[in-house]
Amino acid sequence: MTMSITRRGFMGHAGAALGIGLFGGVGRATAEPSQPALPAIGQTIRLSLNGFGATLSINTPPPAPTLNFIGSRVVQVLAGGADYVRLRTVDFTAEAAHPMFGKITMRLPDISTDADGVLKVVSPGRLAETWVLSMQVSFEQCGDCQGPFIFYPHQPAQWTAELTGFPPPPLGMNPDGSSAGGALYRLSRPIRLTTTPPTGPGSSGQANPDPEPARQAAANPSCGTCPLGTPLPGDDSTFAVFETLDFHQGQMT
Repeated sequence: MTMSITRRGFMGHAGAALGIGLFGGVGRATAEPSQPALPAIGQTIRLSLNGFGATLSINTPPPAPTLNFIGSRVVQVLAGGADYVRLRTVDFTAEAAHPMFGKITMRLPDISTDADGVLKVVSPGRLAETWVLSMQVSFEQCGDCQGPFIFYPHQPAQWTAELTGFPPPPLGMNPDGSSAGGALYRLSRPIRLTTTPPTGPGSSGQANPDPEPARQAAANPSCGTCPLGTPLPGDDSTFAVFETLDFHQGQMT
């Protein structure tokens, strides 16, 4: 049996087949997530940050004071490996205010004991940062007692964040005052404060050549009514603990 196809019929069949091929191919194709770019080595990046609703556990009956911190962080991008870079915090300040303590300031200590943080590609379209930070925390006052009262973490504080790019976008604010934009850095463990600075390898990886001055405990004022002068129950070297201190961070514009 012989089949005859007119020119018009042939063109119709060919067009339909071509359409199926084109649109079928588009339908089958799945968009691959783009690989996020690590920042260029040698860059210095400035970030604004806020940490609202941090809990300060001290030697007083509940409820524990809550604090809202606002500040900034400056990082330097250093060489790492094929899928990561190191981030060194070269400047950091965060401040909060409270009726009992006045101004509370976090800043880098005079001698840093930090290892560098790491920014790593963990999957297509996703980065993860581990931010490690030593700090000095000062309280302007403690009730009627004038400070400063100075403390240091037992071990460097640590935060982690999941990112789609670095630096994260600038911070904004929602109508209710909550943070918008940026990225959330979650505190990995409570920050337990003591009066003695830690020692160990600094950000350069070298041991502190003169550790004894760094180990000198802060000479905080003696005042019987100040809860910062009394260690927490069951731990005679911890005077206060920061909990739920998550930071939103975004590129400073």
